[in-house]
Amino acid sequence: MQAIQSISRLLPIQKSILYTMLRNKDSDFYLEQCCYRLKGKIDIEKVEHAWQYVVNKHDALRGYFVWHKLREPVFVILKEKKIKCIICDIRQSEDMQEDKCRHERIQEWNKGVDITVDPMRITILILSDTECEMIITLNHILFDGWSNAIIMNDFYRYYLYLMGEAIIFHDKTTSVNYSNYIKHELKRTDNPQCIDFWKRYLSDLSGKDYPSIYGKKQMEEEKLKIPEEVLNKVNKYCKLHSVSFANLFYLLWAFIESTEGGCKDVWEAVTLSGRDMNDMDCLNGLVGVFIKTMPLRIRWDSQSSMESLFIKIKKELWEIDKHKYISGLELFNLNPKLNAAMNKILVVQNYPVDSILVYKERVVSIELVSSFYKPDADLIVSNSTFRDSNYIKLLYNNKIYTANHINKIGNKFLQAFQYLADNSDKQITAEMICNCIK
Repeated sequence: MQAIQSISRLLPIQKSILYTMLRNKDSDFYLEQCCYRLKGKIDIEKVEHAWQYVVNKHDALRGYFVWHKLREPVFVILKEKKIKCIICDIRQSEDMQEDKCRHERIQEWNKGVDITVDPMRITILILSDTECEMIITLNHILFDGWSNAIIMNDFYRYYLYLMGEAIIFHDKTTSVNYSNYIKHELKRTDNPQCIDFWKRYLSDLSGKDYPSIYGKKQMEEEKLKIPEEVLNKVNKYCKLHSVSFANLFYLLWAFIESTEGGCKDVWEAVTLSGRDMNDMDCLNGLVGVFIKTMPLRIRWDSQSSMESLFIKIKKELWEIDKHKYISGLELFNLNPKLNAAMNKILVVQNYPVDSILVYKERVVSIELVSSFYKPDADLIVSNSTFRDSNYIKLLYNNKIYTANHINKIGNKFLQAFQYLADNSDKQITAEMICNCIK
């Protein structure tokens, strides 16, 4: 029997994910897959060794979930866990390698993962003596996107060290493990002030109930590139007005929603990192699921300036962040009509990707070749402004949205960015932006 490090109750986000999965047993909700190409000096044994190092360092990766015959589900973390990478050598199929890679990705996706045994699986495809592909299939209940960046940073740095590409390896070990973080976080959830705040905040939320669609959703993806020149000007605009790119993104989405519904009072779902600035020193390198998706209300009139709305959003998000220790299930119980807003989620991908990961001139390089995620929501609008990946990504349920509709939404974002870039030195109102994207 394997030695156990800790057993803990689930965090609110983990409870919400597990509840959705159990309610939709035939679906693949919250399944995620990331595929990376490693090129240069390849030693498969050392690749496995590097992955073992990552699992040894981050206790969340040694965890699994148990709920059968228990009063309440728990997250179990083992003291030690031997990583078992699946190795497939396809060097002999050089002419059909890309087809075989796609086939293996689909096969791995269709297998899914069993979160009661191992919520993450790694398959390594050997393409040649100088190239391999790593297919990482996991359930989002285990860790979030920020954590994924930390994991890949740690893997790559240690692999370089093993291959003699780094003379000294600096282990940035965190001072807090995930199991301790969970205990600390659960204490914060037992706070009646959170419930009181959300009762008030959601009290006048109205609108039609959202028609939930259960079972397997047909998700598709659309990406629109943000021209680098436009993005640079938008970033300057943000700096000039002391607003984060995320808050600008949330405001532009509210404007886009208003052009479709004609309402200047928009509810949206925004994803917070969950890593408090006060705790960043100890949480910065920690792996687990920290994110929190919370409702945000944005209201304006025809005379509202962008500056005044930036101030309102910042103040609103500050209050929301203080009262984020609540599960999605509790929020829905307070107001079932919240379901409509929470089916459209906004994500700003500002994860701490080490510059070492995007530097391709090294003897060993690593590159993301594909990624896919199956959410419970019908639409996820995300923005990534990493080096070489400036885009708006829309992941959508094609039973609800058409490709043409999604393309129009994406283009409205690009039009809004262009307008800001062209008028960054002028006083801009909400009405001006709305008129330019109609």
